[in-house]
Parts: sequence; structure tokens; C-alpha cells
Amino acid sequence: MISADLILRNGLFTTLDRSNPAAVAVAIKDGVFTSVGGDHDVMPLAGPATQTIDLKGRRVLPGLIDNHWLSRAKQTSSRRTFMSAYDPKRT
Repeated sequence: MISADLILRNGLFTTLDRSNPAAVAVAIKDGVFTSVGGDHDVMPLAGPATQTIDLKGRRVLPGLIDNHWLSRAKQTSSRRTFMSAYDPKRT
């Protein structure tokens, strides 16, 4: 079995997949989702080098591309101000 690079667990995922509209965990390998479902589906894919993040019940939405991002970025006083809402180290 191939181990995931990243596992996000204990979250509230909106998948936009009509057959599986919600999940609590995902596994990612080489930038591709390899498993979406419950902890029992995803955690077996954890290996010794897998980074596992407990989302503590936080909501996760799919990455939707916003074609207005660049114009909004130019309107901000600085890139730091624009990006301050995203902090991957924040818990």
C-alpha cells in the first residue's frame, strides 16, 4: 500500500460530489486526493512520513478559482495585508 503524503482528519469537508457530498477526512498523495470519507477510510493510508493534521471540526471547502483575485490583490495596500487571512501554522 502506498502511504499518503498528507492526511486531513476530523474536519467537515464539502466535496461537491453528489454521491459523497460530505466527508470528515481526506488523504493526499503527490497533490492528488487518494481517499475521501471517514477517518476509518483514510487513516489506514498513514505511513511513517505522512503529515497528519487534526482539523478539530473546522469546515473545509473546495478550492474554487476566483478570476477576480488579481484585481483585488492590486487594490490592497500590500500583499502582506491581502494574505494575512491565510496562515497555515495557525491552529
